[in-house]
Amino acid sequence: MDESTWKAVHECSLEAGCAATREGLLEAFMAGAARLTPCDAGVGVFDRELRCVACSGWDERTKRDYNQYYRGVVPFIGYDEDRYARRGRDVVRWVDYGETEFMRDFGRSLDLAYGLSPFRPALPLNLSVQRSRRGPAFDADDCEALDALNAQMNNLLAVAERLGRAEYSPWSADRVRDALPALSRREAELLALCAEPLSMSQVASALAISRRTAETHLARVFEKLGVRSRRGALDALRLRARA
Repeated sequence: MDESTWKAVHECSLEAGCAATREGLLEAFMAGAARLTPCDAGVGVFDRELRCVACSGWDERTKRDYNQYYRGVVPFIGYDEDRYARRGRDVVRWVDYGETEFMRDFGRSLDLAYGLSPFRPALPLNLSVQRSRRGPAFDADDCEALDALNAQMNNLLAVAERLGRAEYSPWSADRVRDALPALSRREAELLALCAEPLSMSQVASALAISRRTAETHLARVFEKLGVRSRRGALDALRLRARA
């Protein structure tokens, strides 16, 4: 890796290290990835299940559709029986995949042509960048730069976790109840799951309840917090947690 690339990775890490929240850190690294490996079809952070945790260039509907279904039919990833990805190619030429379901119903709408997804099973999160037909295919230098960003991103998240920075920790029922003691235990469990990129059906499944019951609990959360939406409830949660 040349000196200019290392400098760009270092500057991105310094910027991300100043972020007050986990979301801010991820946004800084996505911006860094877009600068180092220009990607006009989107950049995202994916967990070990290849679920999009944070995306830039995708609207909320695209992100939801991918997380709920299309990641399960991506042709270049193999999954084990627990639905964890166990292999992946670094540079993907989407233009070579023809009439696969993923490309026909999802990739073509984004004009995906080239993807760089250096999946590393040892890392909890992985950056992925995508280009349309207007750009060239990714090369080994792009992969090396993205690998360096991935390493820095996961290192900073691990340091924040060891330092006990609450702003970087996943929401738990206990954290939710500490911030919002008026909620019942079940309501706190539900709101903690709502902070994840999950549909209501997935939230209900995680709690082993019906979707209708989950929606009833969520309506009570709205009433107690004086809000009208899931986003409003999460904003209220973050505000109380900082107080």
